[in-house]
Amino acid sequence: MKKSLLVLFVLCAVAVMSYAASVAITFPAAGSQLVLKSGVSITWSYSGYSASSLVKLVLFKGGTSSGHKVGNVAQNLTLGSGAYSWQAGEYSGGFAGAGTDYYLKIVSVNGDFNDFSDAFSIVLPKIPIEKFHEYTVLNPDPGCPMCGVFDIGALLAKLGNPPPDVIGSLVLLRNGRQVGLLGKLGSGGLLPTEKVKLRFPADDFALIGQANQGFEVAILGESGKILKRQAISLKLGQ
Repeated sequence: MKKSLLVLFVLCAVAVMSYAASVAITFPAAGSQLVLKSGVSITWSYSGYSASSLVKLVLFKGGTSSGHKVGNVAQNLTLGSGAYSWQAGEYSGGFAGAGTDYYLKIVSVNGDFNDFSDAFSIVLPKIPIEKFHEYTVLNPDPGCPMCGVFDIGALLAKLGNPPPDVIGSLVLLRNGRQVGLLGKLGSGGLLPTEKVKLRFPADDFALIGQANQGFEVAILGESGKILKRQAISLKLGQ
C-alpha cells in the first residue's frame, strides 16, 4: 500500500511539474499589424524552465505546420530576458515583404521547448501623399538605358555626413536588398563632390518615379552592418 502511494505521489509530482513548465510568445498577438522596419518588442512568458536557458527566434510564413521558414531573427537570447527589440520583418537574410500569415517561433537551443506566436501581418508604412513629391533626382545616362547618376553630396546630406574616420560603403537598398554599391567611404574614398553612375536591375529601375518604391540609401560598416539608413524616393531628371 505504501509503495502504491509513493508511486502515485511521484506521478502526481511529475504531472504538476510538466504542467507548470511552459513557454509562450505574448507579442505579436493574434491579428497584430506590424509596420515594416518599425521598432517593436517581441515578448514571451515562461515557467518551469531556467531563466538562463538559451533560445532563438525564427520567422515563419504560411502556418505553423504547412508554412515555410523565412529566416532566423535572433539567436542565443536568454529565456529570462523575456523580450527582444526587433525591426519588424528583419531576419538574417534581410527584410521580409509585407504580407499576412506570419508567425514567430521561440526555440530552445537545446531542443527542450518551443512555441509559435499567433498569426500577424507585416504592413507597409502609411506615407503622407506630399512625401511622394520629395524625390531625389537622378541624372539619366543616354548611353545606359537603366542607369542613373547619383549626386553623392545629396545622398550624404540625407544620411547626415558620416565622421571622417568611418570606413565603409555607401549603398542603395530596396526592401533591405542591396541594389548597388555607390562607393567606398573613408581613407580616400568617396568625396561629397563626386557623381556616381549605377546600373539598376530591370525590376528596380521600373519603380523609379513611382510611389512606395522601397529604396533606401545606407552606410555599411566594414563588417557589413548598417550604420545609417534613410528612405528615399527616386526619379530621373530630364
